[in-house]
Amino acid sequence: MGKKVKKEIKVIENPTEASESREDCIKCLLFQTCQTPFMKAYFPKGWTGKYLFVGEGPGKHEDEISYRPFTGDAGQLLVRYLRQTGFNKNQCAFSNAVRCRPINNATPTTAQIKACRPFILWEIEHYKPEYVVLLGKSAAKSVLGKIAKGSLGLLRGRDFTIEGIKHKPKVIVTYHPAAVLRGGGQYEPAILEDLARPGQANLQLPKDGFPKASRVGFDTEYYFRPSSPVKPVVLTTAISDSKTVKVYDKEELIKLKRYFE
Repeated sequence: MGKKVKKEIKVIENPTEASESREDCIKCLLFQTCQTPFMKAYFPKGWTGKYLFVGEGPGKHEDEISYRPFTGDAGQLLVRYLRQTGFNKNQCAFSNAVRCRPINNATPTTAQIKACRPFILWEIEHYKPEYVVLLGKSAAKSVLGKIAKGSLGLLRGRDFTIEGIKHKPKVIVTYHPAAVLRGGGQYEPAILEDLARPGQANLQLPKDGFPKASRVGFDTEYYFRPSSPVKPVVLTTAISDSKTVKVYDKEELIKLKRYFE
């Protein structure tokens, strides 16, 4: 008997290769049941390269009306959250774990997510976003693969490296806005908090450093106001045995002060 050759798995694929003749597409077959098969990611004109948001899959509105990701009810709610947390429209691109609409808007199966994974990895490698924001468990499984173990509550706030590509963006895992629409109002504060995470990189540390003490506690708060044109203010307080130190985003506090004057 001849030696069995292990099949090489292509991690990166050109997005135009999605077709009825592609082996994984034939196994998945979702392209046969939707109106807009192989839906590509949406990149706004003048995209800054800052954020790529990854959701679950196209819904009815995306598949039958707009032909692009995140335009239905969940997409509109996400846009509201983005405005509330200070994002600009040209900062945000949108994609999905699966490119074809699942039947009856069902949660994509693991096999369907695996079939589309090469395309989302190609997008991350090719467009090189600074942040990849994973909305929901399907998105986490798609981009992170086997690393995405446990509940979303356990995945939130952790640092991840995406395997299989050279580009290493910062990864944020949070809940999908659709979870809020399904009655999960408790997820909304968590989504807003996670979307504000990039702002923490701008925190100004005290010039004299943190106090030395046997006990130090930390508390972080975010300022949100739906109608405010400024980004969320991140306030962090460190309380030690003998001294209180405040860490804050100075630039955003100046904007906030001007807004209320």
